[in-house]
Amino acid sequence: SLLEDQRHLYLATGGDGLWRLPYQPERNSYGKAEPLHHFPGQTLAHTQIFDLCKSPDGAFWLGTDRGLARLEALDSPQVRLRWYRTNPSNPQSLSNNLVYRLFLDRTQRLWCGTEQQISTLDLSGLPFQSYTFPSGTAEDQVRSIAAGPGATVWLGMGKTGLYRYNLSNGATERFRLESQSSFWNEHRALLRASSGDLWIGTLGGAVRMTASQQVHAELEGSAVFSFLEDSQKNIWLGTNHGLYRRTPDGKKSRIRLGSSDTEFIRSLLEDQAGLLWIGFDNSGLGRYNPKTGVFEWIKDASHTLGSAIYALVEFPKQVIWAGSESGLHQITADPKGACHVKTYSEKQGLLHPSVNGIVSDAQGFLWISTIKGLMRFQPASGRFQTYLPNQRFSYNVMSRLNKGQLLYGLTNGFLRFDPRQLQHWVSLPTVVLTDFKLFNESVGIGQVSQGDTVLRQSLSETQEITLHYKNNVFSVDFAALDVANPEGTTYVYQMEGFDQAWIPVDAQHRSATYTNLSAGTYTFRVKAANSFGEWSAKPAALTFQILPPPWKTWWAITGYIVLFHVLLLIFIRYLLLQARQRDALALEQIEKEQLKNLHQLKLRFFTDISHEFRTPLTLMAGPIEELMNSSEVRGKVREKVQLLQRNSRKLLQLIEELMTFQKLEQGKVQLHKRTLNLVDWVEEMYQNFVPLAERRQITFELTAPTSEIRSDIDPVQLEKVLNNLLSNAFKFTPAGGQVRLDLFLSEPDGVCLRVQDTGSGLTPEQQSHLFERFYQSDPNRGGSGVGLSLVKSLIELHGGRITVTSEPDVQTEFTVWLPLQNALLESQPLHLRTEPLVQSEVGAIRWLGMPEDEKPELLLVDDNDEVLEFLSLLFQDHYRITRALNGQEALARVQQREPQAIISDVMMPVMDGLELCRNLKSNLDTCHVPLILLTARARVESEMEGIGVGADDYVAKPFHPDLLRLRVQTLIENRQQLIRKYQSAEEIIPKDLTRNPLDEAFLQKVIQSIEQNLSNEEFSVEELGECVCMSRSNLFRKLKALTGQTPLEFIYFIRLKHAMQLLLERKYSISEITYEVGFKNPSSFSKSFRKQFGKAPTEYLQEQIARQKN
Repeated sequence: SLLEDQRHLYLATGGDGLWRLPYQPERNSYGKAEPLHHFPGQTLAHTQIFDLCKSPDGAFWLGTDRGLARLEALDSPQVRLRWYRTNPSNPQSLSNNLVYRLFLDRTQRLWCGTEQQISTLDLSGLPFQSYTFPSGTAEDQVRSIAAGPGATVWLGMGKTGLYRYNLSNGATERFRLESQSSFWNEHRALLRASSGDLWIGTLGGAVRMTASQQVHAELEGSAVFSFLEDSQKNIWLGTNHGLYRRTPDGKKSRIRLGSSDTEFIRSLLEDQAGLLWIGFDNSGLGRYNPKTGVFEWIKDASHTLGSAIYALVEFPKQVIWAGSESGLHQITADPKGACHVKTYSEKQGLLHPSVNGIVSDAQGFLWISTIKGLMRFQPASGRFQTYLPNQRFSYNVMSRLNKGQLLYGLTNGFLRFDPRQLQHWVSLPTVVLTDFKLFNESVGIGQVSQGDTVLRQSLSETQEITLHYKNNVFSVDFAALDVANPEGTTYVYQMEGFDQAWIPVDAQHRSATYTNLSAGTYTFRVKAANSFGEWSAKPAALTFQILPPPWKTWWAITGYIVLFHVLLLIFIRYLLLQARQRDALALEQIEKEQLKNLHQLKLRFFTDISHEFRTPLTLMAGPIEELMNSSEVRGKVREKVQLLQRNSRKLLQLIEELMTFQKLEQGKVQLHKRTLNLVDWVEEMYQNFVPLAERRQITFELTAPTSEIRSDIDPVQLEKVLNNLLSNAFKFTPAGGQVRLDLFLSEPDGVCLRVQDTGSGLTPEQQSHLFERFYQSDPNRGGSGVGLSLVKSLIELHGGRITVTSEPDVQTEFTVWLPLQNALLESQPLHLRTEPLVQSEVGAIRWLGMPEDEKPELLLVDDNDEVLEFLSLLFQDHYRITRALNGQEALARVQQREPQAIISDVMMPVMDGLELCRNLKSNLDTCHVPLILLTARARVESEMEGIGVGADDYVAKPFHPDLLRLRVQTLIENRQQLIRKYQSAEEIIPKDLTRNPLDEAFLQKVIQSIEQNLSNEEFSVEELGECVCMSRSNLFRKLKALTGQTPLEFIYFIRLKHAMQLLLERKYSISEITYEVGFKNPSSFSKSFRKQFGKAPTEYLQEQIARQKN
């Protein structure tokens, strides 16, 4: 090979080394050839040189049969020949010692063609000197390193012991500690102290080697992972069992940090303020003050600080840098002492998140070692620069040599370099476009897509690409022509006309994808930066022309404009039509709303009227029933009274129909079916109308095919149906006419009721509206117009149907079809309110004939004077009557004088009956008084509301007088029966004596207060009142109502009940029992006991003993 440099010719020979033909400018010719064979300590004689080249730093590179040679500083006293040869234990060394070809590219990377393969050498990495062990030790790892005096380096191996290496002459010396445990030769930390001693940390403990190589054991039983010599010459030891300190005078102590999480220590650092920073293996970072002994954890609000802290360094002052498994962390403190953590990870340019070591140099850089290489970090700019990519560094294994050199431990040796000697050749990366894809598939030259040929030449020579609108998903791949450190290359790209800013990506994502770009022209540009942050001078560019779809071309847009105006005219016409229709619908809706409101007003009117009718109907029906039950009413007078009774019941029936109509409107009518013989039921209905037929001189007939047709029906609701149909038939049939009622079976599975009359008949127009609400075919005949609507709704509720056929002035026929249902849905007796339930002879009042002052007092409450007068007439013979016109007045009456029972109306001014009941039942003084609510609101919901507020009974108007009298009598007698049962019971249970929870709680408290004072013979009624928070008068009235006894009697009653229990226990004498239950002497006790139980205490006890024996 031949090389010309400064007009000199350098000749590479086939076996005689390197020769030079010097150029002589004064003679313009070459002089005599001179061999370049001998250099200090090296020679090129008898060497085959296959190729040579020169690098910008002036060095010659020679490819020989002995390896790769570097000739430095030729023609100077510092001339040196350096060899680079293959090392089997180092995969990054030269692949083979036979180097045939050399090539130096523009990025200052030397390419070597060897016997086996191509090897490359980055000349910027020449200052990095790698030292490896022979093959026998290659499997071990350097786990600790320390710089000794001069050119000495101490290496602690993971398995094979301790080595001392001389950088000057390459001499290696091995040391092994004599121990039965191999842990003492498994090294993890080294420190050369200022005293010259070498501190050695192993998995077995710590030893100290003096300058004379005497070994002293300093710590046993703990694995030592880090050392630190502080400013006070103390030696700190970080172990897997905590922190230890050895003072200069040799005293050793363990530092307690406060928890089990502070035992495994990985790294130590003393800052400028004398504080000790401690990196733990799995607990994060802490700070210890040796002066105060205070330890604190470093809190990280962002939760980015790692748990395993491998390395710590302070740079500059008061700024701590920590390396963990999650990145590089900058820790600063604010004036209040709070720490703030900023983390650098892969997103900020870090090669790998696991930071194994950190060292600062004199130029203000931090050198970061990871398991994927070495990086230089500039804190001021936050920029990372990558050196030695893919080189694996050991955890926290680094040291400083003299003259600023740094040492780093590797998995197969160690690395030495001087940061000041690093050179950087500016080599801006060139970006090229490598691939174009449509729908994630590469497009070849000449390939047709959607009828278009996308690429007509290679992508690198293509300036513009035209795309069909359907090719709306495409990608562009790109790469930088930089093989020195491709992983450290970063990119930015932008689609001008679409992207607002440059989009950054890393070396692993060298692609840009775009979807659904609008029609138009775009320019794609991409730039790259090397690991030093130097950007390429000119970005790669590619123009895209996106064709519009057919519906976005100019002629399509013209058509859209024309079509828009046509549609606008149509739309305006449509709006005008819609406005007219809306006005018509609005008018129709207003009419419907008015009809609906009118219907609701009618319904509300009839409902209110029905409620108002109940009160006067009560005043009518009550005296009528009284007269009918009287034996003095006979003859014509009785017939007239019967007429009054029938019509009052008829009026009540009409009111019930109106109420049913209202419930149907609200959907609250429920059928209560039971199995009946329809023939017997229809015959009974037929008998009810026979007197009317006779009076009207109308022929009335009933026919049925058999004597028994059984089906499930609701007789109450169907009675309303048949009553309406027959009433209408008789209403419109003149004298001499005929009404016919037929019952017959109908196919399939049905039964029919047919009502025929020879009345005035109906026209077809009348028939079409016959079942509408409030419709009247003949207004002159009277009626409300709800009857047939009610009939139709009730029949449909049964699952049936009704039809009508009529011929004017001939006949009218209504046919009701009902399904036959044999299943028994509900079986219960029928209860009709128009039927008397109780005869006056049975309901004789027990206290009839009592003196006036001994009769029970009854309070009547109603805002209607006539109702009050009628109720007074009903009860004045058996009760002392008190009246009130509203609930507020009734409350005042009760406070003045407590009645034995109260009858109250519900709907009253000032305070209604429900509020009165709620006030009485929630007041402890009055909650025991029985109360009956009397109202015209006969709905189940109203009754449930009354019972819910505490009413004892609920009676609807109109009521039967004897029924009401009997209910009042029953309430009072039930209270007296409870009192008698309580007085004869051996045990007093308040729950059995009361119905109200307030009464139960009150009685329980009274009994408890008496029992707590049984032995207190001075316990009085006043003291009992204080215990239950009640005055003497209220206590007297309350206990008298609940128990039938005065407070004093009740106290004695409780004492005697307890005495009876003590007697039965047979543990105490009668004298002891006397004083135990609060009597002053045995004679008084015996007298009271005999009065209460009818026997002396001794007799009672003997009787009970004899009964137990029998």
